Amino acid sequence: MFDPEQLTQEVIQQMTTHFAHLVNTLLQDKNKLSLLTTDNWREVFDRYSSLVQDIRLLTRIANGDIPGDLADDDLMSDVSQAIESVCRALFTSPRQYSVPSAFWNTELGTVIQHCQLWLRGDDLISYTEAAELLWPEEDIQAARMRIKRMVERGELTPYTDPRENNPQRAARVSREEVLSLRL
Repeated sequence: MFDPEQLTQEVIQQMTTHFAHLVNTLLQDKNKLSLLTTDNWREVFDRYSSLVQDIRLLTRIANGDIPGDLADDDLMSDVSQAIESVCRALFTSPRQYSVPSAFWNTELGTVIQHCQLWLRGDDLISYTEAAELLWPEEDIQAARMRIKRMVERGELTPYTDPRENNPQRAARVSREEVLSLRL
């Protein structure tokens, strides 16, 4: 399961480093930077930042604590805005933001992917379930290997189920992506 406190601390550390870089760039006076410490900024983030609430909401969604079928329009909007807010906070440059592809392999990237699935009303299925949907008449082991190869070639997006204790069985794909291949 995703730990919102640990993830929040990691993001705050990344933000603090990013902020220090921005302050250094803006002030160009390294003496003034000595007034800022990681501990000071962490306290400010913990107490006053909506970033903390956004990450907590996103981890609750990714952990499955809030089923999508119980969500109203306001909650859907809040989740969408939280995703946008976190990405903007992490990856904003002066004119725009761009999420690097490596981000999607991080824990926060995975949380956001789960939230995006949740927003679409999509769910994750095992390779075996995907194989049964696409090739119900085929040998299940051979069909499962075909799914694995599709993931390796980038034809299906890989996900990890945070609720699965066995890492060997945690690999998942999007039901929506699999069903789109049936057409």
